[in-house]
Amino acid sequence: MKKVLTLAAICLVTLSACQKENIDETNETNAADETTQFENLLTVDESTFDELYLNDTPESFPPAPCATVTRDTTSTPRTITIDYGTTNCLCADGRFRRGIVVISYTGQRGNAGSSYSVAFTNYFVNNRAVSGSISGAFALSNGNPLITRNSTLLLVSPANDSVQRTATRSIEMIAGYATPVRTDDVFLINGNSSTTRNGLTFSQTITTPLRKEVSCNWLVSGVMTMTRGTNTRTIDFGNGSCDNQAVVTMNGISRTITLP
Repeated sequence: MKKVLTLAAICLVTLSACQKENIDETNETNAADETTQFENLLTVDESTFDELYLNDTPESFPPAPCATVTRDTTSTPRTITIDYGTTNCLCADGRFRRGIVVISYTGQRGNAGSSYSVAFTNYFVNNRAVSGSISGAFALSNGNPLITRNSTLLLVSPANDSVQRTATRSIEMIAGYATPVRTDDVFLINGNSSTTRNGLTFSQTITTPLRKEVSCNWLVSGVMTMTRGTNTRTIDFGNGSCDNQAVVTMNGISRTITLP
């Protein structure tokens, strides 16, 4: 009888351990997918701020009927204020925004050595609260604008789920700088980051530059590796086509996820 009870206890412990392992794997997979989705969302907004800093023309800002852009060129530091209003506004990229973003900069924009920072007041993207800070420095690389950017950003969902990302990125504008329109602007993004979601922390490294084309609402190509402990995932944002899909691969198994 004791042997039977002992065997039953071992089975229960083993079953419990397997269930816990499956739950942990599911939680990590969900967190990794959401981290990838947030990466695309944050990259879209950061690229918009880069454009506003680099470009004076009205077309440097995505058309949004509720948004007002105000440029103060006399104060120190100079500022660019984007006011989306207090209620959700549907922007041209299909995302809802509200709140205020202020870009402050010193030096002459377009000259090496100038720099900028970004601050948020009650700013939301698709009902996710965005807070934190962004700072960037401007240089030229083979005649192309090059921004080195550091950011620490926190996103909080309506359900109070949060994700925090700290990133160091270099962003080279490889097309569109010499034209007054923004739809031909193309950026290549390199760097690394660390993201924490539901208590799980992932380290990300861009292995193939992420390509952001302003004419598309998502990243169109590029590869990033995401590591947590011994688990490494590869995230492929595509081959250049404009779509909201990314492929996540781990241990030779690939899945397609939808980007917000």
